[in-house]
Amino acid sequence: MYEPPLPCNIPVDTPPQTGLRISLNIQVPPEHDIQSYDTCEDNHSPSALVQKASPPTLQDDANDAKTTQRIQQIQKYEQDNSAEQEEYEARVAAQMTAADYEAAETLKALQEERTSG
Repeated sequence: MYEPPLPCNIPVDTPPQTGLRISLNIQVPPEHDIQSYDTCEDNHSPSALVQKASPPTLQDDANDAKTTQRIQQIQKYEQDNSAEQEEYEARVAAQMTAADYEAAETLKALQEERTSG
């Protein structure tokens, strides 16, 4: 079956044995030693790793308590800042509303002067 050639700017399917095509004429060669990346140097079994894990100590509990306390302090600080931010935004909105109203009144007065004058 005849297939017309594709324009030169359209990449064609690259066979898996060739490697990954990342651009029109640039290919990444296949990795022949891919197994070396998948294996650990120590070759520990999962059960051996579990046996080496130590039970939590009092120091770990103290660190957890400090961490929990610090998290609570940060959350309180964020709540306080959030409340302050909301108050600030409400004050700004009130000032903007007053300024907008004043500007509208000024424009209205100017338009009335133009139409009557």
